[in-house]
Amino acid sequence: MSSGLDVEQSTRTGIRSARVTADEATNLFPTQTAQPPPCHLLRRHRQPRPPRNLIDIENKYYNAKQTKTSDPEEALQEFLSIPPLEQEKGDWGFKALKQAIKLEFKLERY
Repeated sequence: MSSGLDVEQSTRTGIRSARVTADEATNLFPTQTAQPPPCHLLRRHRQPRPPRNLIDIENKYYNAKQTKTSDPEEALQEFLSIPPLEQEKGDWGFKALKQAIKLEFKLERY
């Protein structure tokens, strides 16, 4: 071949193999030093932080859940105070109402 590339075909397996010179291999697989991406590109891939009020609501939910066994009345009031804190209906309000209903059944308030 005119490019300096040797191609052989095995008669037994039918597989073609190629021999490439070192210069040709360099052209086929150029080595590049990897540069880290600019900082402004890294910021886009971060997970957005939840708003502070959602973190406070989550903390209030877990604090109420922790007091559920020791003081069910206080926990019930805490659970019922969570849904009004959410601006839109969300998971924490739903979970809090679910826990409040469970507590009311436990306290036999049908």
